[in-house]
Amino acid sequence: SADDDGNTFHLVEPADGAETQRWPIEMQASGEAQGERVAEFALIGNELKFRWTDAAVKHLNANCLRNCVLHVGVGEQQRNIALREPASFEGLDLGFAKASGKTRAELPWPPRTALVKLSLVVDDKLYPPHKIKETTFDAVKGTTDIVFQEKEQLPLIASIQSTLRRANAMTPWTLTLNSEALFLTAPNAKPQIYNMSRMERMMKQLKADHNSTSAIVARLTAVQKPSEPMKQQLELGKQRLVALDNMGKLLVDLPPRAEAITKVGLVPVQVYYMVGNTKVVLMQQAEGK
Repeated sequence: SADDDGNTFHLVEPADGAETQRWPIEMQASGEAQGERVAEFALIGNELKFRWTDAAVKHLNANCLRNCVLHVGVGEQQRNIALREPASFEGLDLGFAKASGKTRAELPWPPRTALVKLSLVVDDKLYPPHKIKETTFDAVKGTTDIVFQEKEQLPLIASIQSTLRRANAMTPWTLTLNSEALFLTAPNAKPQIYNMSRMERMMKQLKADHNSTSAIVARLTAVQKPSEPMKQQLELGKQRLVALDNMGKLLVDLPPRAEAITKVGLVPVQVYYMVGNTKVVLMQQAEGK
């Protein structure tokens, strides 16, 4: 099927010798008993030409013929040719400049949407060290994460969700990509939304905790003959100061790292599906962008 509505297309063998240079294309509309010729290929001179027939006008979904692949063979030479040109897709904003990024575009006349895939093209030379959970994922309802982290750094995470839907059968399909900027303060901690206001609040709270803990440590240190519980409290206070200092260094490191990711620009995205072993690209970032 070339679409979600169950329409199919077939290349028809010429009926007689007079049509040996023409190959009609028959559309079998969903629910229809008979197919109808909506287009044809014709060999004119050394060129293979395509044209719509008059019957195509009454079949709106005849446009989904573009989702098919034409197999051409001349002697031992074989080639699969996609019948559509890729539409332009802006690319994905990972969202570290403003907590989230969104990219939306219409996908004209898609094939069966369950077959549509997304592929992120993340250049390892441009971005800080990272790992991608899934480089390729479903367009209809897919997810993936890009985790930016090196050695002891706190993870910065671009959590990406994809949807491909239409309001009804008469409206176009729309592909939407959302990327939520997150970070972790510990391996098993709940991810938090990354933005500068949250960073400022956390640094302010960290400073207040450091000041109060320092005061406790100073007061306990001044005791000439501390009890065992006081000694334990003093040791815990010193350990907490070290932990607060380390966390402060890690948090201060987040904004310049997020800025470095943002400066790279939009992540190129390729939208495609497979017909056998042939990749048919539906959308991708335009050249030079």
